[in-house]
Amino acid sequence: MSVHMKVSRILSSHFDADVRALAGAYVQSHAVRILQGSDSSVTAMVRGSDVYSVIIDFEESELYMSCTCPFFIENGVGCKHLWATILTADRYLYLKKLSQQFNFDVIFDDNDLNFDDDDDASVPARRRTIAVEPKKPKKTKTTADWSHVFSQIQQTMQRSAEADRDAVWSEGRQLLYVLDVVQSLGQKYLVLDVAFQERKRDGDWGKPKFQAITRQQAEQIRAEPDAAITPLLFGAQSQQSYGYGYSYGSSGSRFMLSAARCQAILPLLGRTDRLFARFGHVKEDIRPIAWDDGSPWQFRLKIGSEDGGNSYEVTG
Repeated sequence: MSVHMKVSRILSSHFDADVRALAGAYVQSHAVRILQGSDSSVTAMVRGSDVYSVIIDFEESELYMSCTCPFFIENGVGCKHLWATILTADRYLYLKKLSQQFNFDVIFDDNDLNFDDDDDASVPARRRTIAVEPKKPKKTKTTADWSHVFSQIQQTMQRSAEADRDAVWSEGRQLLYVLDVVQSLGQKYLVLDVAFQERKRDGDWGKPKFQAITRQQAEQIRAEPDAAITPLLFGAQSQQSYGYGYSYGSSGSRFMLSAARCQAILPLLGRTDRLFARFGHVKEDIRPIAWDDGSPWQFRLKIGSEDGGNSYEVTG
């Protein structure tokens, strides 16, 4: 019988004791709001002195963690908002794949945060990679073992090759635009996720991939209307609503659209026939929606009396 190990226990050594202590208050005050959770990823919004976005994503032996708070951006290390999210994820048994993985890298990475600050646009993301391995029994005989060194070199070379490959936007991809209804409720902005699909061997479209798209990749998109949409998403955006969001940087897959920006972008999104909505917390659970280019809808009520004034009928 397999026993689920808490994610907080697995990752505790990568967060300072002071950070872990401060995070407890966030959990107790219910300041962490899980927007999406699964066995391999968690997206959350944490309310502190401001509202910050947290992403934890486990992909192929690499655990990426990021937060929009100033502490994380300036230092590139685990913050209290990340740790509070991890503690909350434990309650719901999210990120279970971590306890099933023998070895993986922890990467504190702000590449998933899309900041539109021209002064810092050229500064590379701070990354801190740490190998996480379970304890192994002591060997009775000590021998020189360089296999792990060569393995790390091979992984570094592979990641470098993948980065060069991913910098090129494939013409065989198509973009999907997903409105996050749950996260948009009660906000002064509309949350938009951008995903892409690639053709499978049988010619059908594969599953949507919610991965960061760099500004460099966006500039390579030539097909309309995507070529007109992406500059609006990656263009300069001086307003940073509540200091929370991904849409102010050189890469990202999530954007916050102000009311004015919605008027310019939403009609273009509707004409793509690739506009979807997400009504829950499961990232991949999206539904197609149609755009109406007609005049704004009007909701009208008609109240009439019945039974000699003893009752009323309301129709709309």
